[in-house]
Amino acid sequence: MRRSLVAVFVVMATLLGLGEWLTRPAPASDAEPRLDAARLTGAIDFLEASLARDPRDPVLKGQLVGRLIMRFGQTADLADLKRAESLAASSLSLAADTSAGLARLSGIYLMQHKFGPALEAAERAVAADTGSAEARGTLLEAAIAGGRYDQADAAATRIDQGSVAGLARRALWLDAQGRTETALNLMTDACRELERTDAPAQAIAWCLGQAAGMTHSLRGLDAADAIFRRVLELDPGNRGGVEGLANLALARGRFREALDRFSAIRSDAHPDLYLRVAEAYSRLGRPDSAALAERRFLAIAGVPENEALFGNVLALFHAERGDPVALDTALAIATREVARRPTNESHDLLAWVHYRRGEMAAAVVASDRSLRWGAPSPTMTFHRAKILAALGRSTEAGRLLAEASADPTLLAPHVRSRIPPSPSGP
Repeated sequence: MRRSLVAVFVVMATLLGLGEWLTRPAPASDAEPRLDAARLTGAIDFLEASLARDPRDPVLKGQLVGRLIMRFGQTADLADLKRAESLAASSLSLAADTSAGLARLSGIYLMQHKFGPALEAAERAVAADTGSAEARGTLLEAAIAGGRYDQADAAATRIDQGSVAGLARRALWLDAQGRTETALNLMTDACRELERTDAPAQAIAWCLGQAAGMTHSLRGLDAADAIFRRVLELDPGNRGGVEGLANLALARGRFREALDRFSAIRSDAHPDLYLRVAEAYSRLGRPDSAALAERRFLAIAGVPENEALFGNVLALFHAERGDPVALDTALAIATREVARRPTNESHDLLAWVHYRRGEMAAAVVASDRSLRWGAPSPTMTFHRAKILAALGRSTEAGRLLAEASADPTLLAPHVRSRIPPSPSGP
């Protein structure tokens, strides 16, 4: 069952930062201790000093890029991505393997939501080495993230499942297609291979985090909870594990727990977390604190130069406010989001904004476009149900609403709040 494409960006971060372990098996004697933020910073400072003495060394640049990406995964500091992009771009003319360099640059672009440059770099990577599994995998991710689904499907047929990276990429593509049972089996195989080879804790934790999302869709909230707790046992403080448990706590109505967990990982690189903090505060009867968290979100996401990073969340925030000015703002942002990234998710966002504005004809057109590839998420299904109901297509709308509401914990918070709780609760 389709989930957020954030999963795709996370796989890129992991492939770049822990690529050696994801692309080849390693003997147990090569096991490394966990690189926490302090040790990573020490390694980065050392590499920066070495590079200052030899600024054209592509090996040093590659090592530094990998460490910066790993630290971004732990601290979510966008400055690390900007530095990594500069290094990766400047090393292209120096590297012996141009295809690998372009694939790495594509991933860095992708994590910054630079979808056009990411796809272009991935295409160049494949052209430079048509036999490169890494280049083909990067093209798959960039094509999905950019809404180029024909390209994505073609790339998916050539994914090498002989490596952990190939298994993970294939699993994410199958999950987007709605073939989540098969996807979970492949992702589980990938996780087991990482554990068998004594891969770093961060790599195993990432893999289990992806499996947890799929497990939530198939087996329910409790099964996913157990996997996220395993993630934190392996890699204490892992941002994906903390966020996963925070989201589950919010879905369960455990608002204090959710607040504590979200507060531990708040970051300007992920301002949407401030909205989750605001929701928890609101449910705990603290409207002033909720308003403060929302203002923090707007102070980051509302900056014009940040729109490409956070436009989807920003448009939804304004749409949910519902006043005329906010709805106009939501429409403008959602329209630009479709132009930047014509994905199913972007069209669904535009459909919901039109719905909130009472523009049902435009809403159903955008909703139709959101169904052109893969399987819709429960949230997308709910959006379509409400649009069809407003158009008088009550039978179809009722069926979709029942489907979307089957497990409210799978729904986005703005949708979950619209569904009456069951007598037993979530």
